[in-house]
Amino acid sequence: MAGAIIGGMVKGTTAPENIYCADVLAEKTQALAQQHGIRVCETNAALVACCDVVVIAVKPQMVPAVLPKIRAAFSENKLLISIAAGVSIARIAELLGGAKIPIVRVMPNINAFVGEAATALCHNEYATVEQIAFATALFSSIGIVMEVEEGKIALFSGIGGCSPAYAYMFIDALARAGVKHGFPKDMATRIAAQAVLGSAKMVLSGQATPWELVDKVCSPAGTTIAGVYTLEQRAFVGAIMEAVDASMERDLALSQK
Repeated sequence: MAGAIIGGMVKGTTAPENIYCADVLAEKTQALAQQHGIRVCETNAALVACCDVVVIAVKPQMVPAVLPKIRAAFSENKLLISIAAGVSIARIAELLGGAKIPIVRVMPNINAFVGEAATALCHNEYATVEQIAFATALFSSIGIVMEVEEGKIALFSGIGGCSPAYAYMFIDALARAGVKHGFPKDMATRIAAQAVLGSAKMVLSGQATPWELVDKVCSPAGTTIAGVYTLEQRAFVGAIMEAVDASMERDLALSQK
């Protein structure tokens, strides 16, 4: 995800020479430096010391190990952006010693790798208007950004963070149906993926709601309504809603640990 963010920054918001990276694995930072022309710091503390904005892009379970080690290098004029799922702003501030540090928490999804992420953004009271605008512009370079209340992050995760997996499963299921009836898998996958891509663009165009578009596709006594009826019989909508419920419950459980 850090690599996807850097790729978006280089294309949109920030000159490569103004981006610094650090990682415990030197080969990762060297690879990013070679790919994007960015600079490398040997330690996290060195990176914090020379940057005005710091993005923490580590696994959630690593946050308690990383933040205390860079606490001394932080000051109240630096902005910290965290993409760690389930780690609250209050917990981040606590790990930084309770200082009045501007913190922005974001939740992008995997589609950042193709510049089509949906990202949730929230912040504490110490983040300035300019810092919030910078963070919004940064993540707009890899998709769309929506500011939400921190209490709604788990809901966003269930709808926007986890749902790409559900969409991939749907695309693959359509492709397997194609294979069942004679299409090669790669051809069937491309057909299904393009159908989903076009459908998403139709919804985002704002010309009609999803169910209005369903009605447009369903001709009386036609092929589509037969398929829609079958999905309704198999609780397609209810299954998706229950998947979101399960994802939200897991996110909340992680945040309480």
